[in-house]
Amino acid sequence: MAIAAESEGQVVELVGEQGKQETPAQAEDTSSAGQSEPIRFESHGKKEKVTASISLSLANRWPDLVAQLSEEDRITWQRFVEWEQEHPIPKLFQMKEPLLPAQLVKLKHKHDPQLLADVMLDMQNSATLLKKYDSARGGWIRSRKNRGTVQPRAQIELTPTHEEFYLSMFGMDNSIHEHLEVTRGPQTCKSSVTRFAGSYFAEFLYFDLDRDGDLSGSLASTRDLLRRLYQRFQFSPKQLFLCFSGSKGFHVGLHQSLFGGFTPSPELPKQLNDLAARLLAECHELTLAELQTKVVEAKKAGQNFADVDLRIYNANRIFRVINSRNAKSGRYKVGLTSTELLHLPLDELLDLAPRPDYKPEVHLTAQTPLPGLIALWEYARTFDVAAFTKQAGVKNGTGSIDRDFFLRPTPTR
Repeated sequence: MAIAAESEGQVVELVGEQGKQETPAQAEDTSSAGQSEPIRFESHGKKEKVTASISLSLANRWPDLVAQLSEEDRITWQRFVEWEQEHPIPKLFQMKEPLLPAQLVKLKHKHDPQLLADVMLDMQNSATLLKKYDSARGGWIRSRKNRGTVQPRAQIELTPTHEEFYLSMFGMDNSIHEHLEVTRGPQTCKSSVTRFAGSYFAEFLYFDLDRDGDLSGSLASTRDLLRRLYQRFQFSPKQLFLCFSGSKGFHVGLHQSLFGGFTPSPELPKQLNDLAARLLAECHELTLAELQTKVVEAKKAGQNFADVDLRIYNANRIFRVINSRNAKSGRYKVGLTSTELLHLPLDELLDLAPRPDYKPEVHLTAQTPLPGLIALWEYARTFDVAAFTKQAGVKNGTGSIDRDFFLRPTPTR
């Protein structure tokens, strides 16, 4: 996971290649500063599917491809073969699209050799990564190398990419730099954002709606949420940041300007968790206790109430970047107009291509704060979990109310 930072006391954001969620930060959502072009093996302008018997030693595979290399590149390949004999990485050559000689040479020219070696060993030892990146042509080398670096947010390019790419839901103040230095492991030289004690920032309150295995159902729930937000607070769907997630559902973003602005705070992730729950309760005309009960009932059935995931508001959460591709589904996260989301058939939504120039239908930062949303933000900002739990009649973790529902989420490690 990499970290993108803003200088001069502004926002710091996480950038990563793994995670369960996805963000525009945004009329903006992300890409990594200074990223290299996706690396592909090409021959005569065409991608070729090349196979070789895995029983052969690396030195004896693909003789025709090795012969096509320049003399200098053949020396590079031979040195790699010698290194691989001492540091076997057979799984990288058993991928659906294996690491081929020309590609290895390109990687070596683009990246520090030690970095390249570390990443390949990392891939070899991680079944999860090998499953996620089943093609050596993908962006795994760039994605893996971004972990643990710090970049100014202004340098993060928001350009379409066929690779996995994520940004953090919450930005961090500049004390993150000291935190990373203090937590850097003496042997691994890797840092962690876990237990960061500084202030967090957020541009949006996001709702993540999905229903596993039923995309049409999650679309119906998203349309229902938009109508409920309109009926309860009388603001137009055009005022929302709307996206198809590229996988199982949709994202609905409410800009902080609608709430009068989110005050930076170490408690902001918890406060937005409370705010999302209260806002959902208002839309469904429920008390918080009633909402908790419905959430528990849905959880027992393996679902989320109203298909809204209220577990995403932890400090380390990352969201998929708009116009980036979900490797598993093969689809892109794309921005939507309210008319498209409310009225286009699902198959037409799924066919939408990345939109580099997508912007919401209104200028989000210029929106007038709504009194009802201002009141909800003040409620969430001062919400007393202990008092609520006591009032709900929960004792010693028993009862029908989900005691953990409003508690601070455990940071992702």
